Amino acid sequence: MEHNPESSTDTPQDPRLLRASPRHKIFQRTEARLGSESMRVYLLDLSATGALIQPATPLTVGIEIELDYAGAARRARVMNSDGARCGVHFLVPLTETEVAMVVAGQAGPA
Repeated sequence: MEHNPESSTDTPQDPRLLRASPRHKIFQRTEARLGSESMRVYLLDLSATGALIQPATPLTVGIEIELDYAGAARRARVMNSDGARCGVHFLVPLTETEVAMVVAGQAGPA
């Protein structure tokens, strides 16, 4: 019998299924900083451990940025990029309260 990884009940292969924190779809404008440069970005989804962002200019995988959210900022590393959107991983996770504040729309544009 041939093993079909798509139908296996073993550990999921899809990285989205391996996330420790649930992602919340949002669409909020905010700011990010790369060194001394500031740029507008859109938060497309958010979890305690990372976010999907759409920056004004493409970002390189591996760089660190500072992402503004809910009146605060958090350092994040760009983990993947398709040129238009980037997945970032927070160096220090957000608390569930911080995530809830952003998702509830309490964070105005930076």
